[in-house]
Amino acid sequence: MTATLDEPVHVAAEAPPSLLDRVLKMRELAILVVLVLMIVATQLDNSTFLSQQGIKDLLLNATILVLVAVGEAVVVITRNVDLSVGSVLGVAAFAAGDYMQGGGNPVVAVLIAIVVGAVFGVLNGLLVGIGQSEEVKTGGGATLTFTGSPSLSSPTLVLGSQDELPSALSIFLQGDQWILPAGFGDGLLCTGGSLKRLYIHAASHGSVSAPVGADPSIPARSAQLGDVLAAGAVRAYQVYYRDPHMLLCQVQGGGTWNVSSALRVAWN
Repeated sequence: MTATLDEPVHVAAEAPPSLLDRVLKMRELAILVVLVLMIVATQLDNSTFLSQQGIKDLLLNATILVLVAVGEAVVVITRNVDLSVGSVLGVAAFAAGDYMQGGGNPVVAVLIAIVVGAVFGVLNGLLVGIGQSEEVKTGGGATLTFTGSPSLSSPTLVLGSQDELPSALSIFLQGDQWILPAGFGDGLLCTGGSLKRLYIHAASHGSVSAPVGADPSIPARSAQLGDVLAAGAVRAYQVYYRDPHMLLCQVQGGGTWNVSSALRVAWN
């Protein structure tokens, strides 16, 4: 990720885009067009496809998959993956079907399926929580963000790195060059030139910020390290942190550290 904090540029107001322009710029438009073409082609091949019974069959057949997909979507949104949803669905369906074979009540069968699915879900969560150590709770790399202003007269810029390991040792880097991405541990380094280690802090619950507390401001710390920032100076920032999960990046051979996304800041 790249963010440039330059002076605002004033541009003339433009007329709002028309409804047609907004529709044509939709990323999902191509998928929608293909879907419509597939429906039309299927209807031409099978005239009962869009009949009342055909639509009913489509909705009934998709019900189970939609329910499973909704649950999995919640897991993915929280940046996790659950590969057991199909297996849990099968066990719950078997338990309900086995009960119904003896002439059971459909409502009771539904409750049995819900209870079985909930029990196996809780067991999965407990096994993952107990068996997963901190060293393997790692994602695709941390995200570096900022708050405050890059003003040299009143510097309030604070860098923040999220989605690291829960208590990873983190080093905030400053470079005077923006380089092409190069392999660095399990990540890509975009900060180059004369590198300065501005701050060293441990993450808390996967997040870390600097400067905080008694830390000097970024311009003051940079000057302490021999890089005096002047108006118009542009610097690149990244955080690299301990990540001992060696199997995260097989292409680069893995490493014991990872690196966040990068920011490019123009000081004024």
